[in-house]
Amino acid sequence: MAGWNDLPTEFKVLVVEMVDDKGFVQEDLTILVPDSFRALLALSSMDRELHALVSPLLWKTIALFYAPIARYHQFASKSKAGAEGRFVQNLSLYVPITPTTGFPSVVEAYTELLATTSHLKTFRLRCYTTSVVSGILPHLPSTLSSTLQKLTLEGDIKKGAVEAVVVAALIYALPHLVVVELSGFYHQDEGAPLAIKALRSLRHLQQLIIEDGGGLVHTSLADAWSSSLDSLQLDDVNGAELLEIPRLRILLKRHSNTLQELVVPWYLDRNTFPHFSLPKLERLTLWVDDTSAFLPLSFSASPLRTLTLKMLGEFGEVKEMADVAAIAVLQHRGTLKEVSVMVMANDFAGQEDQDAMESLKELCRKDSVHFESLTARGWTKNIENLGVVE
Repeated sequence: MAGWNDLPTEFKVLVVEMVDDKGFVQEDLTILVPDSFRALLALSSMDRELHALVSPLLWKTIALFYAPIARYHQFASKSKAGAEGRFVQNLSLYVPITPTTGFPSVVEAYTELLATTSHLKTFRLRCYTTSVVSGILPHLPSTLSSTLQKLTLEGDIKKGAVEAVVVAALIYALPHLVVVELSGFYHQDEGAPLAIKALRSLRHLQQLIIEDGGGLVHTSLADAWSSSLDSLQLDDVNGAELLEIPRLRILLKRHSNTLQELVVPWYLDRNTFPHFSLPKLERLTLWVDDTSAFLPLSFSASPLRTLTLKMLGEFGEVKEMADVAAIAVLQHRGTLKEVSVMVMANDFAGQEDQDAMESLKELCRKDSVHFESLTARGWTKNIENLGVVE
């Protein structure tokens, strides 16, 4: 009777692909498909050829959030012994600093695991202590400077975040970054210009996300860049205080020939805006209130496909914002495919507000635009497919 060893390699490849046909195991979403994960483990133990086929899938993504220190050492030892570290492309790390797990032991665990990798493409680090990043910086694998394409650093409003000067040092150590995500940097940092300068020095950077706190946002964002961004997302950031409109205009002009996605910071309580010429812009997200309701009309020349509006207001103020949104829909009716509205009202919506939202929804329906609305208070979530979305 034929066994696995007797089957052709091509057949084994098909079996492995069928087990993880949606790529959940490779993306570390095994909680969705535990049977697939167990099946791959079983296949891996069948013969050497199957083991060689399965290992790259099982080791592609390693997420060790809240895992104990011992788990890190276990992964590092196994990765080093079997050389599986060469398969790791995506790595996510977070160990809470506690009296029993001080930062030296966390630095040691991170450093040991990073040292086993040689083809890492994305690195996500949740860290509230500057000492941890300062500790691992001198021990980063030499290959990381050329292989790493995406860096995600996460802080917290209460627990803090890594100091900007250390963020800058880390970015300089990774010159081939294509995507940088920085979140949870709430407190203003005197070193912010250094972090921004490091970002502007990246020659391959295409996507920059700074969200949930403006501690790293600085007016020097408008200075010269070494790259041209495809995506700039400054979400949940007070632009009026950190990046005034004239500087925002300069920043957007620098990237106008490449920018396809934009999330604009808050510019609340401001009623006049310049026109922004962004001929490639397709995805736009704006924060508006009753005074800044006309901001969406400043992008009338862009070929928008997706428009997201986050509305802040009191009872009765949503109507004006919804009416302006309707004008924006008409301006982009040749390209627009999706409109999303999130209403964060401090009081329950009035009838005029609801009528205006219904009119906006009806307009989208007539133009075969997907419409989605979510209101924090007053309405329940309302998602409808009102047309064909490509």
